[in-house]
Amino acid sequence: MTKVTIIGSGAMASLFSARLANICEVYMLGSWASQIQTLQQKPLQLIDGATTSEHSIHATNNIADIPEVQWIILLVKSFQTARAAQQAKQLWSNETKGVITLQNGLGNWEKLRGYFEKEQCVVGVTTQGAKIISPGVVEDTGRGNITLAKTSVTSNLANLLRKCSWEVEVTDNIDALLWKKLAINAGINPLTAILQQKNGYLIENPIAQKIMNTLAKEAVSVAKAQGIDVHFIGGIEKCMYDVAKQTAKNHSSMLCDRLRNSPTEIDAICGEVIRRGKKYNVATPANQLVYDMIDDIHRYDQLPDVLRYIRDKIG
Repeated sequence: MTKVTIIGSGAMASLFSARLANICEVYMLGSWASQIQTLQQKPLQLIDGATTSEHSIHATNNIADIPEVQWIILLVKSFQTARAAQQAKQLWSNETKGVITLQNGLGNWEKLRGYFEKEQCVVGVTTQGAKIISPGVVEDTGRGNITLAKTSVTSNLANLLRKCSWEVEVTDNIDALLWKKLAINAGINPLTAILQQKNGYLIENPIAQKIMNTLAKEAVSVAKAQGIDVHFIGGIEKCMYDVAKQTAKNHSSMLCDRLRNSPTEIDAICGEVIRRGKKYNVATPANQLVYDMIDDIHRYDQLPDVLRYIRDKIG
């Protein structure tokens, strides 16, 4: 049986662990003590609509507990990537075919490349949604697809994921997909975290919708300045509307982080837009503003109308 290590113990790591456990021997390497302890005592529960299933996995916080595996998948927060890359390097053996990142933001693949050859690393994006209900229980909040960059090992990985009922595509143009997802995340994640609202609120409120679109458009402008053609069927505003509508009941990952008083991925999302914007002389005032607000969020909680504050600041 194929052996897979998932580095991470949060929502996405748990969901991928559950689905892969149907056909693989899955090892979860994580740092969330309550999750690891729970999964050492009982199976991982996956809620999918009206159905709840149980999946046996090996959960540990000790890298020495994990045998040689064929695949290593990084599903940690972007600010944890450097540590996860080091762990992946320790786990690599002659049996290992590849290490994969399906994380939010930019810069994760580059960090992996500090430890692995280009053909050993697979970068991908996914529209899959997941939510932790309690330690040991994860909910599928929206079955998405997966797109992987083409390498010599991608075909085998794609086939493995397809056996878990995911739709998987392989592309030569992963940069465009990474920036498309980055634009969507930049538009939705920080704003929902600041407002403490679910995704659907952003299309219910005209001011929020306009700010969401502005954030995303800035990211697209930065991508285009680098020669990356980010294509949205029907235009970027329609895409943002559709994503917010399809995930209307979801809490964005950044909102979940805020509600837990945990670090966010703002630096790998808006921070990357800002830094690369400066490099290519593209103004990103909206991304800069929400970046600063997330960085000092409690200061802005006292504002009587935070939406109008943002609107007035970015014009």
